[in-house]
Amino acid sequence: MQKQPDLDWPGQIHRELKAAGIRIVGFVPDGGHKRLIELCLADKSMRAVVLSTEEEGIGLAAGAWLGGEKAVLLMQSSGVGNVINTIGMNKECRFPLVSLVTMRGHEGEFNPWQVPMGQATRTVLEAMGTIVHEASSAEAVAPTVNAALRLAYNSYASVAVLIAQRVIGIIYTHNGMYEDAENALKQSIAIHNECGVQPRIAITTLDFARLYQAQDLHADARAACEQALAEFQRMAMKWHIEEAKKQLAMSG
Repeated sequence: MQKQPDLDWPGQIHRELKAAGIRIVGFVPDGGHKRLIELCLADKSMRAVVLSTEEEGIGLAAGAWLGGEKAVLLMQSSGVGNVINTIGMNKECRFPLVSLVTMRGHEGEFNPWQVPMGQATRTVLEAMGTIVHEASSAEAVAPTVNAALRLAYNSYASVAVLIAQRVIGIIYTHNGMYEDAENALKQSIAIHNECGVQPRIAITTLDFARLYQAQDLHADARAACEQALAEFQRMAMKWHIEEAKKQLAMSG
C-alpha cells in the first residue's frame, strides 16, 4: 500500500469551513482529525466544542441552526454507530448537518475492533437518510467537503464525508509500513491528553499494544498492555479490562 503524498488537507478543510461561515465545530478527540481540531481551537471566529459522545453533536448542530449559526461534526467511523438513532432527527426537523468522518476498519487496519463499524459506516448512514460522499485521496478532501457543505446548507440535508484511512495514514502492510500507524496513534494520545479524555488514552494505548504485537515486539506489547489494563481497572471499564487481559495473554 502506498502512502498518500503529503498535503495539508486539514488546513484545506479549515479554509472551506471558514468560507462557508461555519462557526461551531463539535468533535470527539480523534487522531485523524488532530490538526483540523487544533486549527478550529485556535480560530477566534469558531467555537470548537468537545463532546463526550458523538450523538451530542447532532443536538449541537440542530441548536446552532435554530440560533442562526452553522455547525459541523467531526468524528471517527467507530463513532458513527453512536449517532444512528439521533441522526434520525434530521429527517423530521430538516436542519443542515455536515459530518466529517475519518475512516478506520479499511485498508491496512491493525485493530480488529475497528473493522465491523468501519465496513458498515456508509450503509448505516444511508439507511438513516444521510447522503454520503467519499474522499479517497488527500487531493479530493477539500472539494468533497466543499460540495457537502453546499449540498447540506442549500437543501437542509444530512451529508457525511468519509475521509479514507489511507489519507489519514493509520495503515500498515506485511512489508512493515508501521511508522505511519505509530505516528497516528501518538497524535491520538496527544489530542486526548490536551482534552483530558482519559478513557480514550487508555484505549489508544491498547491499540499500541496490538501494533507492537503485529511487529513481534512482545516486550513493548506487554508493557503497553499492562499500562492500558491498569488504567481500565482504575476507571472500572469492565469490558475493556477483559480485552486488555486477552491482549496481554497474546503478548506472552
